[in-house]
Amino acid sequence: MPAGQKVGRDSLSDEPSRPTPERPRQRFPAALRLNDPAAFERAFKARRPEQGRFFAVHSARNALPYGRLGMVVARRTARSSVGRNGLKRLIREIFRTRLQELSGWDWVVRVKAAPTYSARQEARSELASLLKVRP
Repeated sequence: MPAGQKVGRDSLSDEPSRPTPERPRQRFPAALRLNDPAAFERAFKARRPEQGRFFAVHSARNALPYGRLGMVVARRTARSSVGRNGLKRLIREIFRTRLQELSGWDWVVRVKAAPTYSARQEARSELASLLKVRP
């Protein structure tokens, strides 16, 4: 092995990306996740969902000062786990950027049809318009 070359986790390629002041860590905290089956059921039954081409959004009022997100991404909508996880990342990102305006509600986003790669921007704008508090 040449001198100075690092091996294993110390090498630059294996080092995890660390947050910097220019790029802070943007995690999705567990408190914002909707995990309780009863909360999912309450959101499904609360009112008629807002629907678009790719997503259906169910919502119900909660007694918390913040909003919570639940996701339903069926295998039939996105066959590969990579595709399903990509859709979940997209949903979490949009929810995270709108936390202030979505507080006080439980949100369940159901994927109706997986967008193609070229339709991802359209799916983003659709979900952003569906995730709005309506009286």
